[in-house]
This record gives sequence, C-alpha cells and structure tokens, in this order.
Amino acid sequence: MKYRVAFWLLPPFILLCSQPAHSQVQSFAEPQDLSQGTVSGISALDVADLNQDGLVDVVVLEGGAHSEGRFTLAWFEQSKSGKWLRHDFNIPVQFDDFIGSARCEDKDQDG
Repeated sequence: MKYRVAFWLLPPFILLCSQPAHSQVQSFAEPQDLSQGTVSGISALDVADLNQDGLVDVVVLEGGAHSEGRFTLAWFEQSKSGKWLRHDFNIPVQFDDFIGSARCEDKDQDG
C-alpha cells in the first residue's frame, strides 16, 4: 500500500511526500477536552494505518502564519506497547502561507 500525504499552500500548491527522513520514539500528551476551547500548534492531522500493521497511525502538520516559526510534517507510528514512533518527512521549503489541511490517501488502492 502506498499512501500519499498532500497539503495545500497559498497560492495553491500540492506537495507529495513519500519517504520519512528521521525517526524517534515520541509519546503523545494526555487527551484534552476541546469542547470548551482550543489547542494551539497543530494545523492539521489525519489518521490511517500507514504501515498495514492493524494499528491506526497519525499524520500531523504544524505550520503557517500562526505557528510562530515552527514547522512539522510527520507521521506517528502506533506500536503495540503504546509508544509512538515519529517519522519526519524531509521538506526543503518554508510554509509560512499554509492555510489548508493534510490528508492520507491509499494512492494505489490496495487496502
């Protein structure tokens, strides 16, 4: 299965990423109730089983005009132990104008 990660910039531009550049173990923070407010930092996220291990993985994008110079495009691989392995995509440009979203897609539709 090949997944395509796409996100949109202003002016419209689609960047496709296919290979992670760096990896490290990453734990997520405790869940937060967003019904009474917001959480800053993440611009977009999507979930899919990227490595076909039966566990849902998470693609995270942080960037844009309100990110205070931070930029992240990574996917987090869920392990059976409950830890998350971070895989950063190697992106060679700055994304100050990002206002869109990130989506996962089964590009070759093999499930």
